[in-house]
Amino acid sequence: MLGHSHNGVADEVLDALNHPIRRRLLFSLYEQGKNVRCISIHQVSGLAFEEENTQTALYHMHLPKLEEKGYVRYDGDEHTITQGPEWDQIKPLLRLIYNHLDELPHPMRGTV
Repeated sequence: MLGHSHNGVADEVLDALNHPIRRRLLFSLYEQGKNVRCISIHQVSGLAFEEENTQTALYHMHLPKLEEKGYVRYDGDEHTITQGPEWDQIKPLLRLIYNHLDELPHPMRGTV
C-alpha cells in the first residue's frame, strides 16, 4: 500500500512531484517515451525561463533535487536532462497520473 512504505520510496516519489517545476521536468521527460531519453531544458513547456527566480530555482534547487534522487541526469553543458538510474521508481506514478489526467479536477490538469 502506498501510504505504508517502509523504505520511504513513496515519500520520495511524491516529494519529487510536489513542485510544479519538477512535475513539468518529469512529465516532459516521460512524454518523450522510449525513443527519446534526452530533452532540452529550454524546450520544457510551462517553464518561464525569462523569469530570473524560475531559473535560479530550477538550477539551484529543482534539478539538483531530482538528480540527487536519481530520477534525472542533468548535463549543464548541453542544458539537457535524461532519465536517471532511479527513473523506474518514479515512472509508474508518472504513467498513472498521465493516463488519468482527464479524471483530475480541472485546476490540477494544468499542473502536470
